[in-house]
Amino acid sequence: MNNKISVYDKDNFFELYQKLRANPISLNEIIEKPTMLSLLPNLKGKKLLDLGCGTGGHLQLYLERGAAKVIGTDLSEKMLEQAEKDLQKCGQFSGRFSLYHLPIEKLAELPESHFDVITSSFAFHYIENFPTLLSTIHDKLSSNGTLIFSQEHPITTCHKEGERWEKMTKNSKSLIV
Repeated sequence: MNNKISVYDKDNFFELYQKLRANPISLNEIIEKPTMLSLLPNLKGKKLLDLGCGTGGHLQLYLERGAAKVIGTDLSEKMLEQAEKDLQKCGQFSGRFSLYHLPIEKLAELPESHFDVITSSFAFHYIENFPTLLSTIHDKLSSNGTLIFSQEHPITTCHKEGERWEKMTKNSKSLIV
């Protein structure tokens, strides 16, 4: 049983997140997603796991690239509900994806294993014990499996309050902080 609650399950937060992700000139769209996709091996016939799959955007791309089966896990029920809706819209994906309401830290409890590729996009910063996670990922990968993940850079998340960037002047010198 999963007793953790995701901040993404709060209505206002989820709606704001959806707007942020819908921005076609976001860092996700112009840097992270193209980079992740460029690192993927040929997915034709492969079994893939996406940790912290969110609304399933990457899962859809993996299926379009020929993955035989994709599995997504996420802590947020709202994210998984949206992923289910979006993936079901594409009828050709029927039977080729599964979604699990499971925190990444409980990956060992996932009933499936032997993945050719495991991915994670901007989710590992939530993990307290990264070495344990890597060990579990190693156990879930097939013998020649691949792990590909992206990580948020602190410059995008380090603001404490107010505007993200502020101009400060001290001794006639300008600083952008």
